[in-house]
Amino acid sequence: MTKRLAVLLPLVVLGALALVLSLEIVPLPPAGTVEASPNGDGSSCTLMTTGTTNHLYDVWGSSSSDVFAVGSYGTVLHYDGNSWAPMSSGTTNHLLSVWGSSSTDVFAVGSDGTVLHYDGSSWTPMDIYTTSPLLGIWGSCSCDVFAVGWGWGTVFHYDGRSWTRLAKHVIFDWLRDLTNVWGSCSCDVFAVGPSGTIHHYDGSCWSDMVSYTTNGLYDVWGSSSSDVFAVGSYGTILHYDGSSWARMTSGTTHSLVSVWGSSSTDVFAVGDNGTIVYYDGSSWIPMSSGSTYDLYGVWGSSSTDVFAVGSDGTILHLLSVAHLPDLSFEKVGFDVPELFEEGDVIHFGATVVNQGDEDAHDFWVEVYLDERLNDSQTVSLMAGQSVTLWSENPWTATGGSHILEWRVDTTNVVAESDENNNQMNRIIVPTVASSPSGWMGVAIALGVVVVGLVVYIGVSRRKRAAGQ
Repeated sequence: MTKRLAVLLPLVVLGALALVLSLEIVPLPPAGTVEASPNGDGSSCTLMTTGTTNHLYDVWGSSSSDVFAVGSYGTVLHYDGNSWAPMSSGTTNHLLSVWGSSSTDVFAVGSDGTVLHYDGSSWTPMDIYTTSPLLGIWGSCSCDVFAVGWGWGTVFHYDGRSWTRLAKHVIFDWLRDLTNVWGSCSCDVFAVGPSGTIHHYDGSCWSDMVSYTTNGLYDVWGSSSSDVFAVGSYGTILHYDGSSWARMTSGTTHSLVSVWGSSSTDVFAVGDNGTIVYYDGSSWIPMSSGSTYDLYGVWGSSSTDVFAVGSDGTILHLLSVAHLPDLSFEKVGFDVPELFEEGDVIHFGATVVNQGDEDAHDFWVEVYLDERLNDSQTVSLMAGQSVTLWSENPWTATGGSHILEWRVDTTNVVAESDENNNQMNRIIVPTVASSPSGWMGVAIALGVVVVGLVVYIGVSRRKRAAGQ
């Protein structure tokens, strides 16, 4: 269950904000322990000691030694680079999102219209004049902060002095419930919500965007105005390139609840059942968290210092990104000149390369001709290594057009950083075998005649010489 549903379901069922947390409580490790996640993908992830079993819904920091996590029943934790410690929030309302502009300017929002501000010494409540639950907060600076929430266009703005509800535009009536907000600047703000809702604010009014999905969207983050990611239910990941939104392949069906990155080629998304997927600028790669706790929020100071928070007080600390192999082909070819003819006997060859950062072991390399398996071999390659392979089954060339295709690791024995470059093919069109016809036949015939004349003249001369 996502943090949005965990908070909003009681609103629908009970008509009040009496949050009923239905997640199963899983015992935490004993206090003072830190468990290393048994990752098999090369990443390093640890389960941190938090001292609480309350759900943690979001995380943000100003540096690796100044990190805040917020959660149910007013929970606020602070990390100083060594350990997590509880802070007094002054509320028992659920805190669902946190953001700040500095270590002395941090905002947290939550149920019953709760807004808290931290000035570097204590948390104090702020007046916002709403009882709607606030689910997301983001700002471009301390005097330009947006908060969004549940309840038909709940969008508030803070100008450094007070919170005000943004005025409704003429087409603002369709603005739905919103789950989170992010922007590249004050005039380029994105808000997401249920049923594929994405709205954009240009500094003066909001407009609806086409998301091409009806799945719920839970979070949004970007590295620039033309590189924005939105995540949601059923493993939904959308990307905005500055012109339109397009769906990406996430590799999971688990709901993704939060997204954050340090750059366009270093993005993390987390979600249900301990799901973590990582985007390297090419594709989304599954990462092992070593946990089955639901994860609700993610933030990092860098790609090697990332925090993910979740159910039952879970905080995971990702210290290094998974380094994976990347198997591909440099070239394919033949053991005879490519202008071969019908009847030529040919062996197929290919150079396989591991262009990733880790070794790859015991994967299959296969060669197909016209979709029929010609040969297959098992191979292991160190990172950066390549090898040239030759098929052991020769092919006698026949007429017509043929498709030669090499494939590597089609059974996905090896987890790769790019699973979309595992094939290479060539079109083969053998030429018809030469025959003595046409001008060639004429040339051969003339040659025979010339040779015959030379022989005849030679013989005649010998006979005359003999007669004399």
